[in-house]
Amino acid sequence: GGGGGSEAPRGFVTLNWRRVLESEEGLRAVPRVERGALPLHHLRLMHVQLSALRNGFIVARLLGRALVLPPTLCSCELGFWPKHIGGRCVAGDHKTLALPYVCPIDHYLDPSALANSPFAHRERPFLDNNRTAPALLASRVTVLAGGP
Repeated sequence: GGGGGSEAPRGFVTLNWRRVLESEEGLRAVPRVERGALPLHHLRLMHVQLSALRNGFIVARLLGRALVLPPTLCSCELGFWPKHIGGRCVAGDHKTLALPYVCPIDHYLDPSALANSPFAHRERPFLDNNRTAPALLASRVTVLAGGP
């Protein structure tokens, strides 16, 4: 999957995601929160990742390449209504969810808007798929697209 953009990409861009996640002390921390409180730790983590993702989309587009979406982390399971989260920052019936977790794309982006955007991209498993041609894998460049 993945699309966006009007032209076939001339290769792929990946982000040095480990550097993004290590850019701030305690970014992956998961402190307890009061029921209904804003999970500021999660908002900070998402802000840093979305800023780097935005920069990655811009760099990829400038290079005429497609961005391979990184494994974005969520440190709170917000859903559509923050008041449902408890002290562990998960919905009450998700007792085994380990935080932080690699969250689905629809937890942080609108997939249909992304598909119709001018930004070429590929889903994160693209590079790990054994059906991806070696020539495509070789066309990748990795960049550090820092956050805010």
